[in-house]
Amino acid sequence: MRASTELFLWEMYSIAESLFYPSYRYSNESFEGWAYRRGLLRQIQRLEREAYLERQPGGKADRVYRLTPKGRLAALGGKDPEERWNRSWDGRWRLLMFDLPQAPAAPRKQLRKVLREHGLGCLQGSVWVSPDQMDSLRKQMRGDRHPSSLLLFEGDAVGGEKPGEVVREAWDFSEIEQYWASYSLVLEQGKELMEGRGLDREKLREWSAREHASWKEVIKVDPLLPAALLPRGYSGRKVWRRRLGLWKKIAARFQKSGGKPLQQRH
Repeated sequence: MRASTELFLWEMYSIAESLFYPSYRYSNESFEGWAYRRGLLRQIQRLEREAYLERQPGGKADRVYRLTPKGRLAALGGKDPEERWNRSWDGRWRLLMFDLPQAPAAPRKQLRKVLREHGLGCLQGSVWVSPDQMDSLRKQMRGDRHPSSLLLFEGDAVGGEKPGEVVREAWDFSEIEQYWASYSLVLEQGKELMEGRGLDREKLREWSAREHASWKEVIKVDPLLPAALLPRGYSGRKVWRRRLGLWKKIAARFQKSGGKPLQQRH
């Protein structure tokens, strides 16, 4: 997906969710006229065909487009933090072990990238762990680019290890907190924008792009573990609540300004 499309969905999610209905409402002109003048008509039609957006019934001058669940997840970079934090944990760990030569380094590096994308933590170089079922990962591993010598285990920790101990060994939460701190600073920049008079749409658009980029960096490193496994002092949920509160204020000004999206050019 193009970066401009990701950003468009991100802004749509951010503003619409804050207004408590996931849609954009275009007024004072036909939707087609508004979208055509901004070069978005083909993009939005394509997103509708691909089921990222769905059109709601309405008059020509009051057209409503709504994010589908697929579109909402895409806007968030493939990981909904609220859903992931709120998911239950059955108390069982899934271990993945692989045998891959140290050289060449590229296949090993690529495999680690895939494992991190699926939220696994590294206990040792070739031993990775997850609190979740790994059905989607197993399907992805069937390709030739992954090691043929690979084992998956599921079970309880029988050596007396507490869940928090496993979490601390598998994931580097000091690094994760650094990314949340950087994201928090970006939110502060957005707060400063909102403290000024009026709505500077261009500055807000630029800030939204920075926020989106910072969020994508966060979810590269944070597995968004179930709440039962989050370590003490974890700031992710607190920062995310701040983010929701900020966008609620932005959405209120957005609504007063006529409800038109931030995106002006692509």
